Formats: sequence, C-alpha cells, structure tokens
Amino acid sequence: MFPALGERYLLTNNSTMYFWYIHNHALLLRREFLESIMNTSNPTFMNSIFDGTNFRGYLTETELIAKAYANDWAAAITSSVYAEENESYLLEKADLIKTDKFQDNARHYLEEGRLWMRQKYGFNSRWSMQQYAKHLYDLFFKGTSKIRVS
Repeated sequence: MFPALGERYLLTNNSTMYFWYIHNHALLLRREFLESIMNTSNPTFMNSIFDGTNFRGYLTETELIAKAYANDWAAAITSSVYAEENESYLLEKADLIKTDKFQDNARHYLEEGRLWMRQKYGFNSRWSMQQYAKHLYDLFFKGTSKIRVS
C-alpha cells in the first residue's frame, strides 16, 4: 500500500512499516492474500475482495486491513512508491464521467457508508471501525511468528 501524505513523513528512504490504518490511495495486494479472504470456489461480486454493498467504498481500506490481520497477514506502507489522486475529474468533469458532483458524492459517500458500516458491523462511528482494525493489528503482533505483507 502506498503512503498518504501524512504517513510518508514517518518513513525513511525506501522503508516499509506495518500499520493498522492506511489512507486509501492505491493498494498493492498479494494474490495469496486475496485467495485467502475470497470465496474462490464460487466467486461473485458479493463474496469477492469487498462485499459488493459498499458502492462508494466507505472505509474499504480499513475493512481490508482488518481482514488482513484477522487472516494472519500484515498491512504496510512503503516509501518505495508514490501515488497521488487527480481529483480534477470529479471536481471539474463530473458530467463527462457520468458521476455525481463532488459535494453530492461526498454526502452520499458518508450517508451510504455509515449505513453499510452499521448494517454489516454494527458500528455507529468511523472510530469504532478503526478501533476494530487496530485491535486485530494489536492481536496480530502479540501472537504471531510469521509476517506476510498484503
């Protein structure tokens, strides 16, 4: 996973660090990790990497990190690569790419995402979801001898 602006200041040149929270820029995932969390015998959009009901991706990076630590994998950021989102398409050309305007998208992202999180996990806040991932992170580093980076 690539570091967001804030996390990159925690890393030295060409270093990698394990984290329980990673901002959603771009993800690099090992095939073995994906196979370990997916239903590969009968794949559908509902049992793939994500559950298929979180359309705008609210906290998907946190869910993926929790799945990693719960399945004996680790999540890390690295300074070896850099990614940056070009928001100009959403800000200036929403009509051309047939999506909601930025403000509408942000509102739907939060409203739909909070509903998804409540229905799937029973959490009422983003902090609860992040604490869930942090708890799994803590358990992973207290009780495992093997580390695999997802």
